[in-house]
Amino acid sequence: HGYASVATPLTLSGTTTLEGLVANLSAPGDYVAYKFDIVNEGTINAKVSAVSLPNLSTGVTYTGSASDSTTKTTDENLVKQNIQYELGYCTATSDASYTAIAQNDTLNSGVANKRTACLRISYKSTATDVPSADVTVSGLNAHIDYVQN
Repeated sequence: HGYASVATPLTLSGTTTLEGLVANLSAPGDYVAYKFDIVNEGTINAKVSAVSLPNLSTGVTYTGSASDSTTKTTDENLVKQNIQYELGYCTATSDASYTAIAQNDTLNSGVANKRTACLRISYKSTATDVPSADVTVSGLNAHIDYVQN
């Protein structure tokens, strides 16, 4: 959306961990969105036991590329204050609105009962400034745990 682009696509690690995303967000309101299906291929209905999202203040690393240390720190803080991370259910045709994935959400067995999910990483549309150089954000992994329902 906007000037955003994806440098490295999101990957699935194991069966329920999303990792490896590298996106370029260049202007306020920019975002990248990944849609994927969550399917319970077993024979027993499941439910979400836990959703783990990164803490954008303390669980993520911001590394600016500016050569000047003051500018580098300013850029890192700008991104830290303006990045948003959302994981939820969306429709197959739109990533514009979603409902957050939450503990005890059910996922019935069978491919026909799949749920479409969306992971959005965005730069706040209300931001009044952008970094002067690239800032790499790492540690944006998400994990969803399921148990028998």
